[in-house]
Amino acid sequence: MEEWTKVESETWNPEMGEEISGIYLGVEIEIGPNKSNLYSLETEPGKQVGVWGCKVLDGKMLAVKVGQQVKIEFKGKVKPEKGNEYRSYEVFTKPSE
Repeated sequence: MEEWTKVESETWNPEMGEEISGIYLGVEIEIGPNKSNLYSLETEPGKQVGVWGCKVLDGKMLAVKVGQQVKIEFKGKVKPEKGNEYRSYEVFTKPSE
């Protein structure tokens, strides 16, 4: 009989300047009461972490392919002169190995 490995999943709640990296596994679209995107990363073998999307992150994640290494940096909340405060992110990728 084959052994099963439990997949653990948590959600990343970053503080200013924090980052997360791993293999991009995919996205679930329009999840929860806010109809947000939920991105899944494998940060280490068998460990999945969910990253909730927002307008800024959603736009940048369009360039990331499933299976690619990705690093997401939370830059903090930005309050423009006009408009609403938003969460700012930088996204980096590496070629797949």
